[in-house]
Amino acid sequence: MTAETPILASTLLFTVLSLIGLFFFIRSAVKERRSVWQTPLGEDQTPLLDRIKDYLLERGYGLETVKVEEQILIFGGQTGPSPFLALFLSVLALFGAGCLALTLSILWPWFQERPLLLALLTLLSPLAGLFYWQNAQRRQEVTLQLSPPSGSETLSRLTLNGPKDELKQLQATLKTDDR
Repeated sequence: MTAETPILASTLLFTVLSLIGLFFFIRSAVKERRSVWQTPLGEDQTPLLDRIKDYLLERGYGLETVKVEEQILIFGGQTGPSPFLALFLSVLALFGAGCLALTLSILWPWFQERPLLLALLTLLSPLAGLFYWQNAQRRQEVTLQLSPPSGSETLSRLTLNGPKDELKQLQATLKTDDR
C-alpha cells in the first residue's frame, strides 16, 4: 500500500495532527497559569485576612515579604510534580507513538522490515513524563494587596495574584467556610 491511497494518507494526517496536539498538551502541563482575584472587604477585615493566611500556610506557603507602605503580603512556596500526571503523560505519549508506529508500518512496508525502529519510537514515550517531572517543580508566589477605598467606593478591596488553581481552591474554601 502506498501513501497515494486517500484513506491511508488521511490516517497519517490525523495521526500527525494528534501528535501535534499531544505535544502542546504535554508542554501546557508545566506552564504556569496565574490569575488575579479581587474582593471587597467589609468593615472588619481581620477574619477574612486570617482565613486566607491560615489557608496559605496550610497549603505550604510561607510569609516571605511584608511591604507595609503598599499594604502587600507575599507568600511563597515550592510546588512539586504530580506522579499521577507524569505517568498519565507518559501513557498518552506511548499511545501517540504507538499510533504513529502503526500508521507508518501500514503506509510504508519499509518500516515493517525494521520493527526495532518502531519499538524505539514507542520507547521514547517516558521522555514526556520526564519532561514534566523536571519542569513542574517551581517556586510559586501568592501576593495579597489591600487597597483603601477610592473614588465612590466605600469598601476596601483585597487583590490576590497567584496560581490560577490555587486561587480557585481558595475561593471555594472561603465560600464553604461562609455557609
